[in-house]
Amino acid sequence: MRSFKIGALSVMLTWAVAAFAGTHTVSIGATSSHIIDRECRIVALEDVKSEMLERFFTGETPNVVLECTEGLSLPFNLRVKGQYLALDYENSTSAITIVKKCFIKCEENEFLFSTDLKSWKPFQEFFTGEIGVSVNVDEGLPTVCLNIEINQRT
Repeated sequence: MRSFKIGALSVMLTWAVAAFAGTHTVSIGATSSHIIDRECRIVALEDVKSEMLERFFTGETPNVVLECTEGLSLPFNLRVKGQYLALDYENSTSAITIVKKCFIKCEENEFLFSTDLKSWKPFQEFFTGEIGVSVNVDEGLPTVCLNIEINQRT
């Protein structure tokens, strides 16, 4: 269950990069803090072009930091697939809004997060939260609800 929660949270928190890029794999399991030790170029998420994001994901731009600006809304796609469930919500009009500014960098195939550009932490050390799935009856039909809460770890 813990792996499922961590995986679900990572999906939600990497919404920013997933909204612009294809499929990429990065590590989210490291346990050490990182301190930025080089000159970095901050790029607002809304200004990122596809080619730059691709290079960001492949680790070719370790000096690039994505700024997730408070108030920015991004289109949101949700996919679920497996032996028992399937959902392709790609053509939706849903959006995710960034509530609090943070920064993301990719170093050695690992996403690191920061609020101050000084202290960098991997996903599991930066965020905490909960995920819940329920079935409710809506207008006489069962409705599946996915509830995710994500907060900064203190």
